Amino acid sequence: MRKNPLWRLSIPLFALLFFVGCSESSMTGVDEEPIPASVGDTFDAERLAEVASEEEALEQFPPATEMEILAEALGGLSKSKSTAMVQVVHNAPDIRAFFVDVYVNGQLAINNFRFRKATPFLELPVDLEVAIAPFYSRSVRDAIATFDYDLQAGEKYVVVANGVLKQRRWNKNPEGLDVAFSLYPFAPARDAAADPQNVDLLVFHGSPDAPTVDVQARGVGTLVDDIAYGDYRGYLSVPPSNYVLDVTTADGSAVAATFGADVSGLAGGAATVLASGFLTPPGFRFRLIVVLADGTVLTLPKKTDRRRRAGWGWWR
Repeated sequence: MRKNPLWRLSIPLFALLFFVGCSESSMTGVDEEPIPASVGDTFDAERLAEVASEEEALEQFPPATEMEILAEALGGLSKSKSTAMVQVVHNAPDIRAFFVDVYVNGQLAINNFRFRKATPFLELPVDLEVAIAPFYSRSVRDAIATFDYDLQAGEKYVVVANGVLKQRRWNKNPEGLDVAFSLYPFAPARDAAADPQNVDLLVFHGSPDAPTVDVQARGVGTLVDDIAYGDYRGYLSVPPSNYVLDVTTADGSAVAATFGADVSGLAGGAATVLASGFLTPPGFRFRLIVVLADGTVLTLPKKTDRRRRAGWGWWR
């Protein structure tokens, strides 16, 4: 039986609440806290709203800010008698949540968990206390959120953290969908293809200001039909090949962007494909990213020119 997480929150400038919980939760915000001087002179909070790429964002952080999964802390947790396998993907494009720290049972487990990064499938006990803190935290006492949860023993999960901390800062979803930060769990997840000759793909729409779309593979047909923000599709089993993917309007009348997807080397594997970032400025540029079972994140190359597409604004 699953327990609802117990959230105790305040949200500083770079706060993001997320991890493995797979039931409904609530989130309460307070006034943003200043970034401490110890973070460094390179940080410019006023410029954050203009950031459009990960490279630009990294310029605003101290050089030592680098994601680290602490194997020793997680290794002790995996010794529990009852465990689940969980992959966590940070796809929340709010620049003020670019990095966070994750504490598990009082220990720092993921340091500086970065946007468009993911963990591999981690073996975790079904009962855990997880605390989330700003990227500059010094101990679990700096946590902005603490919660307990149960997972189903022996199950595999993909959990995507998505959405924005304050919706008024960003373009609204054109269909009026709620894009506030939330967790999007999917189970049963896969770490390998059902057919070893194919590639199994799970698709997630995580672009807050993008409408319902289709994904079409040239020369193949429609792979994903009418996927809205926050939805999953899949698993899709496809031959390992080099595809050209068009993201189109739901009725297929206009192509918004085109990406290359070379999965020819992934036979027998499973991956999650995510729409990531914002369709129109401000914020991180819209991209398709692929998360492999080992936590590797690949950004698919965009093949369109920078030009205006009718009804879609500027695709950057």
